[in-house]
This record gives sequence, structure tokens and C-alpha cells, in this order.
Amino acid sequence: MKAIKPGVSLFWYGLAAVWLWFMVYFGMPFIRGTFHLGYLHGWIVSAFFIYVPIFSGALIAIKKEGFELSLKNISERFRLKKLTKQDWEITFLGLMLILVSMAIIIYLTSVVTGKTITSPYYLRARALYPWETYVYGVWAILFFFNIIGEEFLWRGYFLPRHELTYGKYAWFINGLLWMLFHIPFGYEYALTLIPLFFILPFLVQKQKNIWVGIIIYAAINGPAFVMVALGYAIPK
Repeated sequence: MKAIKPGVSLFWYGLAAVWLWFMVYFGMPFIRGTFHLGYLHGWIVSAFFIYVPIFSGALIAIKKEGFELSLKNISERFRLKKLTKQDWEITFLGLMLILVSMAIIIYLTSVVTGKTITSPYYLRARALYPWETYVYGVWAILFFFNIIGEEFLWRGYFLPRHELTYGKYAWFINGLLWMLFHIPFGYEYALTLIPLFFILPFLVQKQKNIWVGIIIYAAINGPAFVMVALGYAIPK
């Protein structure tokens, strides 16, 4: 594993952001219109074209480094280590800090703008009907590629290389680039995620254990989808 040049990181994160932007503003409308899907259904289908490539890209990236794609090598390269008591404590405290910080930002934003932003604009739609519970099953598959894919690529592949380039400040650079990737979701929504963008990489770098990031990201992303599916993400 080698240190990574700043321009290389920016290129790959930027390319992912451009692809996300394309899927949000062109791919998703096309899929929704072609298959007559609602906003939530359209996003789930579209998101597979975003997160499956991210997951695959992480594996391809380490294979190009010379790693055989075995469970042992993947675990070692991506720092999938057994969680210690300290890891669990840091994970819980980090999650609480992120949630509280995000809640404060959402509240302050609502005071200033009069809008409560808790999800991207295209997910502020109706709740799922009772007969649409199958969507949760499809989403569970997407959830795997979303959480594992992003953490494998951003924290598993890039963060260790950022550490070789930026040392103790790697988490900050990693967070800035991760924020760049999320800008296509809308700057208002990205603003609410600022605590996540920086606290999560900081804790993963501190503990040298990607499970910390996976658990935190899953604990925030999972309930957020449920809120959307139940209609709680619709601005009041």
C-alpha cells in the first residue's frame, strides 16, 4: 500500500460525485418515468447503479494493489478487526455525538429557513402503503451495498492511504472528500450530515477499525430510511 497523491483522491471522489449527480438528476428520472415508479421506489432502483459499483470498486482497487480477494486479505486490507470494548464505547459515544450535532443543525436550519430538512428532496414523498412492505426487503440488499460499499472504499481503501499522505489529519481530508461525494444530494441535506462526514472518519482513524464506521453509518442510515418509508421525512 502506497501514499496517495492529493489529485488522485480528488479525481476518484469527484468522479463518484459526478456519477451520483448524473443518477440523481438524470438516471433516476429516466428510471421513474420508464417504469412508472414513485420517488422512493425510483431511488432504490437507481441507487443500485451507484452503490454496487462503489462496492465493486473497493474490491477491484485492492486487487490492483496485489491482494487476492480472500476473506483474510479483505479483512486485513480494510482493517476489519475484532471489536474491542474500547471500540464499542467509542462507537456509541461517537454515534451519540453525531446524532446530537445533526439534530442541532437541523433545528438551527429550520429556524433560519423555515424548512426542516431530514432527507434529500426526492425522498420527501408519500409513505409506503401497507401492501408495499416488499420494498423493505429490496432495500435491505441495497443497504448492504450502500453501507459496506462506502465504508470499504472511503474508509477501507482510501483512509489508510490518506494516513500515509496526510498523517494525523487524514480523517479531515477524508471527511472533506466524503462531503464532496454527497453534494449531489443537495447542499441543504449535506449540511445536516457535516458531523457524520468528519466524526466518523476521525473515529475510524483513531481506532484503526472500519467496523466503527460501518456500525455508526448503518445506525444512522437505517433508521433514516425507515423514517422516509413511513412518511416522517416529508417537510411539515
